[in-house]
Amino acid sequence: MQGKTKDEGCYMSLNGFSVYMKSAIKARLGRDYKVLVDDNSFANGVQVKKLDILEGDSDISACIELNPFFQKYINDEFSLPELEQQIVDIYHRNKPPKCFELDRSIMWNWNKAKQRIIFQLVNKEKNKNLLLSTPHLEWNDLAIIFYFHFGELQNGRVRFLVEDYHLELWNKTVSDLWKEAEQNTPQLLPHQTLCVKGIDEKGNLSFPMYILTNRMMSDGAGCILYQGVLKEISDLMDGDLIIIPNSVDETFIIKDPGNVDMEEFAFILRIVTQMDGKPEKFLSNKAYKYVRSLDKVIC
Repeated sequence: MQGKTKDEGCYMSLNGFSVYMKSAIKARLGRDYKVLVDDNSFANGVQVKKLDILEGDSDISACIELNPFFQKYINDEFSLPELEQQIVDIYHRNKPPKCFELDRSIMWNWNKAKQRIIFQLVNKEKNKNLLLSTPHLEWNDLAIIFYFHFGELQNGRVRFLVEDYHLELWNKTVSDLWKEAEQNTPQLLPHQTLCVKGIDEKGNLSFPMYILTNRMMSDGAGCILYQGVLKEISDLMDGDLIIIPNSVDETFIIKDPGNVDMEEFAFILRIVTQMDGKPEKFLSNKAYKYVRSLDKVIC
């Protein structure tokens, strides 16, 4: 790691860091590239700065979140030139191939669009401003929102948020969105379960625990709503389940030991699993129980 220079001190705000990276990445990539800063993205009320990088006359950008890189910078983990190189490397590994074509007309035709509607779980309270103009369904303290899923690249996806005006255009309802998304999402983003060791009240590794997410391991908490998935896990663990939806990317699942304070247990587990300090990834403070005999999730 290289130490910071005096000149780097002026980029200690996220805004300044974003402006610097826009210029630096543009200089590294050259004149055939367009580099923009997206200031309009929010997750859980947290502003997420992104670099949109487009090659040539392409209208498909590679989107790279800057918040994690800014965190590395202020933690003095890497110098600015090192972070620049990391971003460039990520871009080259994940940039849209030139053969990838995006037919935006799909969004205006319901019969085509409905095949690409997927859902995601977000925290309801922390995203209340987003939900004002976004079709959604409430699920306990969470909300289900919808996206157009256009396809997958090496380590990312091409997608667009479904907004209220889309429903007006199609003359459809949120229920129509859910009907399609409930079927499409498990097919387009299949689930996976990863078995790890759980943590008891003393902070010791002890009992089996599953991490449930999708194959992209991104925005995978919604897998708890896939039909049959919780039943499959409960049969495997031979009992009811406690579900800890701590992140939009994944949920933690353990066998219900009985007579447990779920909120206390969720708090203990969350302390350990949220050490990465990413408030934009937060999903819920609650723990849920899946009752196998009812095939139902309850608070």
